[in-house]
Amino acid sequence: MVERILKITLVIVVLLFGGFYAYNESVRKQEVSSKEVVEYITKEVEKGDIVAGVKTSGQIEGSWGGGIDVPDILFDGGQEAKYIIEKVLVERGDPVKEGDTLIKLQSPDLDLKLKEAELKLREKTDDLLLMAGVDNINKISPSQGIIVRATMEGRVTELTVKEGDELEQGISVAKIVNDSKYIVRAKVTPGEYKLLKEGQEVTLKIGSYDGTNVATITSIDKNQSPDLDKDGKAIGFIHWITIEGKNPGLAQPKMEVEVGIKRGGNIFYFVNKASIEGFANEATILASAKGIITKMYAHSNDVVKKGDKIAVLAGEDMQRAIEGKIREIDELKKNINSYKESYKYLEIKSRMNGIVSYMRATEGKELERFGYLGSLYNMDEMYMETYVDDQDVLKVKMDAPVTITLDAIPGEIFEGRVKDIQTRGNSKDGITKFRVTINLKGNEKTKPNFAAKAFIESGSSKDTLLIPLEGLLEEEGKMVVKILQDDKSVKVVPVKIGVMNDRMVEIVEGLKEGDKIITGTETKILNGDNNNVKVLETKPDNNKKGE
Repeated sequence: MVERILKITLVIVVLLFGGFYAYNESVRKQEVSSKEVVEYITKEVEKGDIVAGVKTSGQIEGSWGGGIDVPDILFDGGQEAKYIIEKVLVERGDPVKEGDTLIKLQSPDLDLKLKEAELKLREKTDDLLLMAGVDNINKISPSQGIIVRATMEGRVTELTVKEGDELEQGISVAKIVNDSKYIVRAKVTPGEYKLLKEGQEVTLKIGSYDGTNVATITSIDKNQSPDLDKDGKAIGFIHWITIEGKNPGLAQPKMEVEVGIKRGGNIFYFVNKASIEGFANEATILASAKGIITKMYAHSNDVVKKGDKIAVLAGEDMQRAIEGKIREIDELKKNINSYKESYKYLEIKSRMNGIVSYMRATEGKELERFGYLGSLYNMDEMYMETYVDDQDVLKVKMDAPVTITLDAIPGEIFEGRVKDIQTRGNSKDGITKFRVTINLKGNEKTKPNFAAKAFIESGSSKDTLLIPLEGLLEEEGKMVVKILQDDKSVKVVPVKIGVMNDRMVEIVEGLKEGDKIITGTETKILNGDNNNVKVLETKPDNNKKGE
């Protein structure tokens, strides 16, 4: 029994010793075959472009582009004519371009005033031309007076003026008579009246001349008139008729005439004799204004044609009269031009590219002078207000370029500039923020209150040496980088930096292109490897803008 226990105890001891030996041997071998290695993450220094700035967000707003106003010329030129809004072609939110018609107007008053002015102009012009005896107003010289001209073809009679005579307005200068036709006024008895009608031919025996002359009844007074004797006493009733005949060359005013009609091949003459009153075509030339006759061109019994000169009438009064009429004509022309110019403004047009922000014009409403019809905001001059903290505001400079994107218009980039930087910030929840105003140029798609993101550029550099931001270190107040050399040793190099953003930094001094800078390290346990340094180089960055 004892022997058996001793054998079992011996086996246990052997097993324990063998296990302990095996364990120690295993640990020793593991320590010999395992090593701790350092892996360096590197990046080559490359050339590229870098842009630094501040990212922020906000909303865009439209700059006020001016009101849609009633054009002053409608009332200045139209002289208080009434205008009615005929059609409103836009409403709030509509985009418009410069020159687009916004509102159409109508004005019956303007139409009437233009017609009245044009009619009055013709009358005034004709009056002056007649007064001056010319066919063109440009031929009139107020200082030289006016030329009195014949208004018809005929013979000059009753010329009672001479050079040097001073005439008042309305005084007769001469009479022009065309004696190719004469006029007779005759009275007929009621019985004779029944035998007559207008257009009927009658036979006239003129004065003591032999023979007869055929004439025509041109009018008959259907109303009876008392027939008076030489003492003015009524002796019966008569009708008056007017007769016109061609002058055979012998007829003269006041000649006695017998009037007869043919009946049954015979001529029966009326009871009452008549006389030639005058000629069918006569014109009296009157002085159109007070003046002095400075020259005579025609004399009594001269045969003249229409437009021939009769006399020249001049003088201060005449000059003032002509100048006054010319001023009236010029004023009418000015008014007519103003009326016509007003028609151009019956369509109220946009003075700019923009969007209608307000419209109060309503169709059928009468327009008021100095009226305000609506307003536009300027798409070309929109703005964005945003807030940046006290650290970032130091990077923002006046007129700095800004790149803006709008959530509502993805893929489109808008350019802007910093217009204003608030000099005193506002603190909220322990954070101080400063308002920054950015101007930008919009388009027909941009609208107020669109959400916007902005990148305010604070610096940039092109074709410069760049490294990742994580490769830059600070030691004892100096900026340094660690370079992995060809023998895998590490060298600390001081550098001078330039533009820096949240990804890259510009190296101004201390490095050259191709240097491998250490951007990070990793420590690993590797089995059976005597090399305790590994290099993991990051791939080149295809985006060299460094934004």
